[in-house]
Amino acid sequence: MSKSRMTIRLDQEPPRGTIEERSVRLSGVSKTEDHNIEVDLGSYYRPRAPKASLWKLIGSITAAVLTGLMFGFAVLNSFGGEPRASEHTTPVDSAPVLEAAQSQQHDAAGVQPGSETVLVPDKTYYLLQYGMFSSEEGAKQAEKELLQSGLAAYGDMDGAYRVYAGISPDREGAKLLSSQLKHSGIELYVKEVVSAGPQTTVLAVSGLPWSLFIETGGGLASELSAFSALMLGRETGTAADAETMNRITGLHLQWTEALELLRGMSPEAESQLKGMAQQMNSAVTALAEYNKNQAKGHLWEIQSGMMNYIMGQKKLISLL
Repeated sequence: MSKSRMTIRLDQEPPRGTIEERSVRLSGVSKTEDHNIEVDLGSYYRPRAPKASLWKLIGSITAAVLTGLMFGFAVLNSFGGEPRASEHTTPVDSAPVLEAAQSQQHDAAGVQPGSETVLVPDKTYYLLQYGMFSSEEGAKQAEKELLQSGLAAYGDMDGAYRVYAGISPDREGAKLLSSQLKHSGIELYVKEVVSAGPQTTVLAVSGLPWSLFIETGGGLASELSAFSALMLGRETGTAADAETMNRITGLHLQWTEALELLRGMSPEAESQLKGMAQQMNSAVTALAEYNKNQAKGHLWEIQSGMMNYIMGQKKLISLL
């Protein structure tokens, strides 16, 4: 029997062991040991994995880094950054509500539309009460006697008929002045007076001039009354220093500018305002004169002017 030679190319890796120990099925017939089967293993080829490209590697790393950053940003936002969509609320426009409330206040007060409400801060002064009288005639007589004695005087003729002889923005200054007058045989009582309550309002066409007028006027009244009461409480007075004069001069300039802008008042209110302006300007002039010769008569003039101004402001507010 002749032996045949056959070469078989395997597409897959051959199983372990020798070819002679295995059976190979050819054309449905199993041949074993009768044939020498030679397997061409030299042509067997196992495909190698392709080498990764450098650029693809860089791209993969970059994509991973960006993904990590995006994930971290999303986590931070979820803990305390932007509110979630369900937390957003529709903003409410409060302007119409405020305008409606202001309109109701103006309507209740009988104020024409377009006017503004100006809050007047309360300011406490301490006045030296000379006496309280049963009639206006008696109060005017006492006021006249004080002025003739070279002192300050203001008569409040609105009901109680009180007469005052001095003013200070602080209680200690008022007490010092009262003690000085007591040596002259004049008994005085310190009375606390509030120039305007915290709920008082001024209704005007323009709110800014009124606010500036009231603020600077109050500052001037405090400066002038405090300085004059201090100097009158001493045996020998001195001229105002440069710092005090700079404050008073600056306040007076602002007060004058605001005064010129005030509009929209009744004739009675304009008359009251005019009287207040005269009292303030006279007090500032009296201070300038006092600085020249230190005559106490100028200090008493300042005291009278400030009492008239403060009490006059209360009347003006009631007229507006």
